[in-house]
Amino acid sequence: MVAEQNKWVMYECEPSIWMLAVVRKSWATGACTDAAFKALLTSLYDVFVLLHGRMGTLLEQDPTGFAVRRALQPLLDEVGSRLLRTDGAGSREAGGHAALANPLGPHHPSAVPLLGTSHQAFLAVQCLVNQLLVASFYGSRLVGGAVVLWGGMPLWSTLGADDTAALVTLAARALAPAARGSHEWAQLLPYHRGQLMVLSLLHDGPPPAPEVLAALAAVLGRGAGPAAAALAAELPARGGSSSSVWHEKGHRYCYTDSLCHASRYTPLKKVLTLSASALRHLAHLRSKMDEWEGQQQGGGQQGQRQGLLQGAGGSGEQQQGRQGGNATQPPNGTSGAGSSSATAGEPSPLGGLCAEAQSEAEAELVVRTGRDAWLVLRADPDGRRLYTVVEPAAPELALAAAVAPTDALCDRLFPGVFLQP
Repeated sequence: MVAEQNKWVMYECEPSIWMLAVVRKSWATGACTDAAFKALLTSLYDVFVLLHGRMGTLLEQDPTGFAVRRALQPLLDEVGSRLLRTDGAGSREAGGHAALANPLGPHHPSAVPLLGTSHQAFLAVQCLVNQLLVASFYGSRLVGGAVVLWGGMPLWSTLGADDTAALVTLAARALAPAARGSHEWAQLLPYHRGQLMVLSLLHDGPPPAPEVLAALAAVLGRGAGPAAAALAAELPARGGSSSSVWHEKGHRYCYTDSLCHASRYTPLKKVLTLSASALRHLAHLRSKMDEWEGQQQGGGQQGQRQGLLQGAGGSGEQQQGRQGGNATQPPNGTSGAGSSSATAGEPSPLGGLCAEAQSEAEAELVVRTGRDAWLVLRADPDGRRLYTVVEPAAPELALAAAVAPTDALCDRLFPGVFLQP
């Protein structure tokens, strides 16, 4: 909900329990998507449930709400300190609202940024996890699940997408800074070795005895050595963020896979090299795609093709969509084959193209902004999306030339996934 001064973001985390964020519009720039704020609230709730259980259960135990507030306040303080921190102040993370103002971020809590590895490194990690899951201590198995991370980025998980995402968030905020110490949790046992972190979820029951923990540590030590060596040789540390391993020179992109709950994207510091106009237009495109998808999921049929491009860029903006590479629009704004245009108050062509991008067929949407930036969206029927941004040096670029970098990126990273016109 957008008011005169503030934007209100509401998320119903549990029946009749809402989380609310109120953000000043002057602080939330045009590059901040609605999905980014919702992902912030969802991630906060997932970590709360991981540490304390469901809010409804706590309210049943303490109807005054004091227990919920006491458990929630430290998490709110931590989120607030990150959002209000000056950029780069004492942290390798982006400060302020830079992470929210990143339209090429995944902005989906369960879209886990899994790192890909070679077959050899994969087998080493798999061997480590299998040793944990099958290890028996005094006639019973202790570990019920595990998440393996390298440099803070997940490599392997035996848990569901939501639980994995919550553990990855918790590791980044709390476990990684403290893992070099001796910390033993009743149900979550972190193990740290260099860049390698293993989070072991223990079965319900009383806290394990010291000798059981020592035996589990020995199992971890035997498997962690080969896994860490294989990963260190394959994924050398790059300055700044571990997500730098996904940087593709000359490309700015974000790939999400809702089927596998995975994501891959350009590091934030590279995204910030784009112009403010390109970031604002991309944020608008992503917000409207998410809005259309939400209307489809909620059964809303009216208004899903109305006003989807209003406020995106004013004059000079053109939309060019390809279904099998069949639609273009000349740069001068005159009608071309398969092209369409819209004015305020008329159905926007972007609505129909969004419908195609969400349909059972593969689709591609290309948008040229008034400042000669090109936005490309590719979608397939299995829930995979790819957003790319191209800001060419040449002002007058043909449609085929503008899409060529996206074709090259797909051939390199996602062969056979998206439609190749």
